[in-house]
Amino acid sequence: MAAQSVATTNSASIEVARQLFNEHPEDVVGMVGIGAKKLYELSGLFEAIGAAAGENTLIQRLASIGGYLAEDAGNMLDERQEHYGKGLKKG
Repeated sequence: MAAQSVATTNSASIEVARQLFNEHPEDVVGMVGIGAKKLYELSGLFEAIGAAAGENTLIQRLASIGGYLAEDAGNMLDERQEHYGKGLKKG
């Protein structure tokens, strides 16, 4: 009986997520992962800009700030993807 209740709850949760996002929850979690990957790539781009800045400390500082922000946002999305993915696997 308990297993059926969990399956029913999970099915209802998936349906709510479909209505909210107009996509299956696994697709939404996948897009969060892609967003994290792109932010990490952006962080790498900022690092390259900082390295190419030469003696220009303003560009180095701005690139460092941009890299930090991109890395931080990527970490946040990565954590959310892991959290949401675990939630989907429980069902």
